[in-house]
This record gives sequence, structure tokens and C-alpha cells, in this order.
Amino acid sequence: MYKNRITKWKLDKRNKEPEIMAIVRKKSQRDAVGKASEFHVRGRVIGIEDVHRYLKRKGISVEDAIARKAATPPDLHCCTPEAVPSSPSNPKIFEAPRQIFVSIRSYVLGSFESNIWLVADDKEVIINTKSSGTSIMDTFVNSLYTAYNLLEQRSFPQAGKFLDKGSALIHDLLLEDNPRMLVGLLDVMSLMLRSGWSECSNLILNHASNMAAIVLPDMHPLRRIFNNLILLGPELAEDIIANAWKSFLDVFEQTSGSSTVDFIQNWAEYIYIFIRLRDPDVVEGQLRSMVEKCKEVHGSLDCRYLAALLALADFLRVQRRYRDAAAAAKEVIHCASEGKFQFTAQARCRGMEVLARSQYGNFDDELAESTLRQAIATSSTEWGRQDANTLQLLTRLEQWLAVFGKLEEAKEVSMLLEEILKPVK
Repeated sequence: MYKNRITKWKLDKRNKEPEIMAIVRKKSQRDAVGKASEFHVRGRVIGIEDVHRYLKRKGISVEDAIARKAATPPDLHCCTPEAVPSSPSNPKIFEAPRQIFVSIRSYVLGSFESNIWLVADDKEVIINTKSSGTSIMDTFVNSLYTAYNLLEQRSFPQAGKFLDKGSALIHDLLLEDNPRMLVGLLDVMSLMLRSGWSECSNLILNHASNMAAIVLPDMHPLRRIFNNLILLGPELAEDIIANAWKSFLDVFEQTSGSSTVDFIQNWAEYIYIFIRLRDPDVVEGQLRSMVEKCKEVHGSLDCRYLAALLALADFLRVQRRYRDAAAAAKEVIHCASEGKFQFTAQARCRGMEVLARSQYGNFDDELAESTLRQAIATSSTEWGRQDANTLQLLTRLEQWLAVFGKLEEAKEVSMLLEEILKPVK
């Protein structure tokens, strides 16, 4: 009787093979990005020594265990020791993260199984069958990124306007089940949390949760994801968000493959955001490997190659290797001008932006301003002045002109931004 109850209550202490295999896989992934790991199974800590003993007893090597790519069992929880209290007096602390990961898997698998998300025949992009065909996802992400940059510049009134602009699109994004919506939200939240803007991050999340409660069915996975993210304390949030993003990518790759533009963009963003601060050499190696593979398999006039090359160019810029970044950005612009695919205009414009910022970092002020104005002209022609990407570029131009001492021109751009951002009555 007690044995049955112990099993029912999940208090049995025997290590099970699926749990050990998942621990080995997760530890190898976290070791690669310099994260310490602590594993809990059914409320108790599993030491790495116990894992190695199990593998030795079963005659399984670490490499073989990793190669099995074992799924994470629901009773296994992983955390960073410094970030997550391990006291058994509060076992509920693991429930919200567990629910987040379970819901993410359900969300991605359910979207593909119900044909809301489809892999295009050419294997390049993910088609969202509920999409209105507009670029509201790009506007959403660009608006929130611009708000973050303005917060860092302490331009609070303008940051508030971009936060409003981005948040206003959450309703439509939830209705069309855009596959990048959750990733975009996690990305911006992680940026804000790391920079100390937790209140802004919480405002965005609360708005998304409230809106999901209005437009989505009770059992929709996004509702559970948002609700459980809200339950996380500040000591848990950043680490869990990183793991939630990685969880999304793992399931997304399983269902769509690793050669779609969506996966390449999201994976490049992930390693750029979460690994570069700990081990930039690892990031550069992974990005260069991705670029070379995309070029070899798909050619240089392919959107997947440009997506990977853009990520590398921006990484090099952040590392202050401005000449290398400029060379990569010029390659993006050239290939985008020669190619004919859906991503062409976006890649060309983004390449110009990275090139301009590299020139600015290298103190080539006149060149930087000229290139940035070309990017603005391209964005305005393709998507209009109201587009978030255009507004983001105009905001950067205003800041640069002020730094260059061109105060009258900076004032003109500021007035233009005020006019564009003025609420429609």
C-alpha cells in the first residue's frame, strides 16, 4: 500500500533511465553556455555523481546519452543553483517553470498538428494560415526594441510611445497565432530584465496575459505560459525565460527542421543574446558555422544565408570589430540586391543599418549618417514612415545628429517623429 502511494505521490527515489538521459543532455547544453546546473527529480536533488554511477552501471557513455536526445520528463526540473532556492520547504517553486515548458511544447506541436503553422514547399519559411498578410509581427518586435533602446538612452516619453505602439498589436498577434510572437516577447523581456527595466517587462507581460484571457480559449497554451511567467519572482525570471526560449526552439526544430528562415533567425538571436556575454568565442564559432552551412547548402542568394550572415555581422559589431562587421554587412547588402525572395528588402535594409552602426563605431561619422539615411529611405519606400523599423531608424538618426552637433537637423527629425507618433483622433 505504501509503495503504491509513494509512487502515486512521486516520492520514489529510484533513478529512471529517461530522467538520467535528460539530465545528461541538459547538463551538456548548459555547460556549453557556462551555466551551473542543479537537477531536481520529484522534489529531491540529483547529484552529478549519481548520474555518472548510473551510466557506469548501465554501460552507457556520456556521448551516447547525449546522442539519444531524450525528452525532458515532467518530474525533472533544472535550475541555476545561485538563482533558484533548492529548499524542499517550498516545492511549489518548480511548478510554474514546469507548466511553462509543458505549455510551450503543447503550443508548438499543436500549432503544427492543427495546420495553423505549415512549412512552405520550398522549406524556406513557416506559413501562418491565420495571418492577415500584414507585417504586424515585425512592427511589434521593432517597436519594443526601440522602446528598450530609448529606455537605455533615458528618453522616457518616446520610449512610452513605442511601448504603446508595440503593446497595441498584441491583440492581433494572439488572434493570428504568429509563431514568432512568443519568442519576440521572451526576447524583449530578457533584454529589459538584464538591464534593470523589470517594471516595463512586467507591464508588457501583464498586458499580454490580460489580452490572452480575452481573445483565447481557456485551455490555450499561451494563456498558461503567460500566467505562469507572471508567477515567477525576479530571482527566477531571467533564467527561466532563457530556458523557455531554448525549449521553444528545440520543439520548433523538431517539427519544422533547422533550415527554415524562422528557425535560423530565432536560433541566431538566442545564441547572440544568451551566450555572447559568457563566451563570445563560442558564439562566433556557432554563427560562422551556421553561415558556412547555409551558403554551402542553399547558396549566397538565399534568405537563410542572409539571415545567418546578418546575425554574424551584428555580433561582430557588438564586439567592436567594426571592419569585419562592415564587410559582412556589405556582403548582405550585395546578396540581397542580387537575390529575389521574400526577405530581400528586409535583409538589404537591415544590412544598411548594421553597416551604418559599424561605421559610426569606427568614427566614420559622415559615412554612417549617409548609410543610415539610405536605410531610412529604403524602409520608408518599402513599408512607409509609420512602420516601426522606419521609426527606429529615424530615432537613431536623431540621436546621431545630436552627437554630431547638427542640432537643427536633429530637431527637424525629432519634430517628424512627434508628428508620425501623434495618436490618430
